[in-house]
Parts: sequence; structure tokens; C-alpha cells
Amino acid sequence: MIRTFHVAFVLLLTIVASVAIGEQVRFIQIVKDETPDTRFHLSELEAFENGVVPDGLGGASFGGLATSTNDIGDGTLSMFVDCNLHPTVVTMTALEHGGGNKNPNNALESGGAVWSTANSQATNAQYTLDLGGTFDVTEVRLWPRADGCCTNRWRNLEVNLLADDGTGNPGDLIAQQLITAPGGNVPQSLQFEAAPVPEPASIAIWSILGLAGAGFGWYRIRRKK
Repeated sequence: MIRTFHVAFVLLLTIVASVAIGEQVRFIQIVKDETPDTRFHLSELEAFENGVVPDGLGGASFGGLATSTNDIGDGTLSMFVDCNLHPTVVTMTALEHGGGNKNPNNALESGGAVWSTANSQATNAQYTLDLGGTFDVTEVRLWPRADGCCTNRWRNLEVNLLADDGTGNPGDLIAQQLITAPGGNVPQSLQFEAAPVPEPASIAIWSILGLAGAGFGWYRIRRKK
């Protein structure tokens, strides 16, 4: 009888956990999917949790989109560069200019100050941001260099949301959006679906089914005796 209750209880916990936990995001990867032109520039990148409305109080604006102070890890995040463990998810270090502005800081650089990759690289240019933890990301904002130059570096972009693999490194691809030809250096605001949230009624139903299963197992044992 004890064994039957134990199995039923473990099954109940497994079912409830599968209903309650949704996929979360830790890394944001931007890839310029264009070969052989591997030049790509990025002035700022912000991510927002589900339910957070960007406050636009970051102090910089370009193309009608202002930076914010209520984004995830505002001003404290760093790019991900561990190319030895994860050669397909990195941040390119072969730059044309702007190496000192590699991390989000609410500033929108222009000219030679903006982070910009070099041309003629062996792989597509990319930038990966580590959010420092897992979050339900529903909006990502990214800015090009804050002037009208080099618009060919701001097209054919893949924006990938990646999970944590359990060791603090990039894992599964959660979501992806493509930016093909935005028509110049135009900031982008991308919306993503929220992670699924269980309904209380669903959890209650599974709980009742689990308890019913345990009771049925106990009843069968009693009958055999």
C-alpha cells in the first residue's frame, strides 16, 4: 500500500511540474545571416520581462525609440564570449571599431564609437548577451549606430532567444525572429510570446486525478487481502 501511494505521489508531482513550468530565456543572440559581408554593428540591446512596459528613461533616443532603465539587468549585463565551449554561440571579437562599447549601457553610439565587426570573417557575425539568469522575455529592443552610415551592417539579422543548459551556458533555442531589410538604420522592437502559465483549475484537476489514482491502488490492495 505504501509503495502504491509513493508511486502515485511521484506521478502527481511530475504531472503538476510539467504543467506549471514554462521555458525561460538566459541568452539573446543576434546573428547577421549574410555571407561574405560579415560587417555588423550594434549600439544597444535591451530585454524586458513579461508585464514590463519600457519606461523610455534611459537618456538616449534614436529613430524614435528611447532606451529604458527598467530592462533586465539595466546597465549591468555583459556579452557572452566563451567560444571554446560554445563555438556556435559567441560574440565576435574581430572588430572594425567600438571594442570599448561591447556591453549595454543605455548609450547610443555613432561613428567609430559603435561596436562593429570586421569584414571577411570565416563565420557570420554575431553578438550574444548573457542576462545573468533565466527570465520570461517578451520584448527585445535593439539599436543600430545612431547615424545614417553603413546601413548594410543592419540587415538580414536573426534574433535568437536561448535557454540555459543547466550549467550557465547557452542551451535550446526558445524563439527566433528575423529582421531582413529594415530600410536603413532603424531601431527594432520585437515581441515574443510569454512562457505558458498554468491555470489553477488545471492544477486542481491533475491533483484530483493523482489522488484518485492513489485511492484506487489502495482499494485494489484491500480487495486482494
